[in-house]
Amino acid sequence: MNCFVQLIFLAGLAARPEGIIAWTQCALDKNCRLIQFEPAWCFFNLPAGTFEFGDSNQVPDGTKPGEAKESLKKLIEFLLAAKNREAVTK
Repeated sequence: MNCFVQLIFLAGLAARPEGIIAWTQCALDKNCRLIQFEPAWCFFNLPAGTFEFGDSNQVPDGTKPGEAKESLKKLIEFLLAAKNREAVTK
C-alpha cells in the first residue's frame, strides 16, 4: 500500500527529535512512500514563522542561521539506519 503522510509539527513532543522519529517510524510501518516534514524551522536554525534567515537575534547563541538542528541530524541518522535494516532483510 502506498500512502502519503504529512505532519506539521507544533510545540511539544512532535517538534523534538524523539517525537519526529516516532512519527516517522509509524509512517514507515504503514509502508508510506512519501513523508513530508514541516515546518523548516523544526530542522534548521531559522526564526519560527519564516522560511528566511530573517532576524538572526531569534536564533540561539552559538549557532548559525540556517544551520541544521539536532532534530534533522537525528532524523537523517534514523532514516539511514532504517534503510540499512531494510536492505539486510531483503
